[in-house]
Amino acid sequence: MAPRALSRSLLKVTRPVLQKRGADYAALVAGWAEIAGPRLAGDTAVDRLARPRDGGPGVLHLAVEPALALELQHLAPQIVERVNAYLGHAAVARIALVQRPMARTMRQRQAARRVQPDTASRSEAARAVEGVADEGLRESLARLGSHLLRRR
Repeated sequence: MAPRALSRSLLKVTRPVLQKRGADYAALVAGWAEIAGPRLAGDTAVDRLARPRDGGPGVLHLAVEPALALELQHLAPQIVERVNAYLGHAAVARIALVQRPMARTMRQRQAARRVQPDTASRSEAARAVEGVADEGLRESLARLGSHLLRRR
């Protein structure tokens, strides 16, 4: 038998363990903006996912802006529910918050929260302000109206 690289043997041994524990974490990090929603995604991040050895539901550690921690404590059951629904199985039993300033600027946070209005909202707002003579005012009112209509 010819000698083989140790890395090839280790891959066979570690692949099942990494797939079992690492896939959920990778999916959470990749899909966090979708799971948390635009309002929370800018001020929170997945820190780690601690799973028990028996493979049951674990603890999701979230890094969070200190000012948002109290609100997240109240939202924890809904976040656990959304995480488990996103992953398709009961991967998380509870959430632990790690309070620390997130390395994001105010502009990045605002951009993460900003959701653009759809085409229907824009066209409805444009129709509503057609009679405004001043072009700059008309555009501003249409932009404001499309954002307000998007929230309905």
